[in-house]
Amino acid sequence: MPYVDPDQGGIHARALVLLDNPSTMAEAGTGSGLLSLDNNDWTARNCREAYARHRVNWTDIVHWNVCPFPTSNAKNSSSSLDERRRGAQWTRRLVELLPHLEIVLPLGKAARDGWQLAAIKREGLYTFEGREIPHCGNRGLNRTPTSRREFEKAIEDLSTMLGWPPDDSASGRS
Repeated sequence: MPYVDPDQGGIHARALVLLDNPSTMAEAGTGSGLLSLDNNDWTARNCREAYARHRVNWTDIVHWNVCPFPTSNAKNSSSSLDERRRGAQWTRRLVELLPHLEIVLPLGKAARDGWQLAAIKREGLYTFEGREIPHCGNRGLNRTPTSRREFEKAIEDLSTMLGWPPDDSASGRS
């Protein structure tokens, strides 16, 4: 199971960005062993670049997969409902470790489903409920003509909620 990137907010994170399952670049042995924005894959790159455009500081966020272990399906494909059910316990445990959590941003249908399966209720937690934000991988961002715009708007909204005004020159790191 990949570990969270130490360059992200960890237990101090104010926002949890949920994805589906680890890519091969996040697995130990074939990749970094981290859920990292520095991984050499499109998911990490698309998030990293969007965070830079919208001034989301890496120390304000933590990434997590609703299915935090490699899936039984083909590499880089969606997790199954059963896998997301099994992963829900890990999402609940992670959220327990995040005392400053204010925002949960599920990216893609599987992440939304996994978040719902975890059934976490915390007063004051904003969860982008009712918004169908695409997964940040190229398949998700190219799914419909509006997918990229929906993703960018979600990252912009995340940035605003975290208190960062727009500034195209930001690097994404403090």
